[in-house]
Order: sequence, then structure tokens, then C-alpha cells
Amino acid sequence: MSFFCHYQSHLPLTQTDHEPSPLTEALEQAREAAHSARDMAVQAQNATEDAKKNYDKSEENFHDAFRRYTEARERLDDALEKSTESARRFTEALERYEAEFERTTKAEY
Repeated sequence: MSFFCHYQSHLPLTQTDHEPSPLTEALEQAREAAHSARDMAVQAQNATEDAKKNYDKSEENFHDAFRRYTEARERLDDALEKSTESARRFTEALERYEAEFERTTKAEY
């Protein structure tokens, strides 16, 4: 039993049959305020826990996004390397073609 309920049980409930005692009203308001304060503390604790979870999730999402960026960057680097190699082979083939074309053209004339 809370202090307020215990204390209130020793007081007269009403000043008259129809009018509540000012002390009883004050105790009731104090009890409601205490319950409200407890509820606000619980809500604040829950909000703090939710914020921590959201922060942790946000940090996890950041690390995941950075990992995906790094993987994409590595794939891009690989593709660039392959493209460069392909361009080099194309240039070599073109040079061989031009040399063969010149040799064939000179042989015809």
C-alpha cells in the first residue's frame, strides 16, 4: 500500500456527507501527481531505450552502407582494370591490322 493510500485511510473521508475534505483532495492530487511523475519517468526511460536502439541501428546501417560502398568501389576498380586491359588489347590488334594493311597495300602496288 502506498504512503498516500495508507495515510489517507486514517483521515476522515469527508468534511460533511456531501463535501470532500480539502486534505483528502490534496492527498488525492498528490497521489495522482506521483503516479503521473512515475509514468513520465517510465516514458522517458522507454524513449531513452528506443533512442539507443535507433542509434545502434543507424550505426549498423552506416557500417553496412560503407561495406556495400567499399565492395562496389572494388568492383568498379576491377571493371576499370579489365576495361583498360581490353583497350590495350584493342589498340595492339588495331596496330597489327594497320601494319598488315600497309604491308598488303604496298605489296599490291
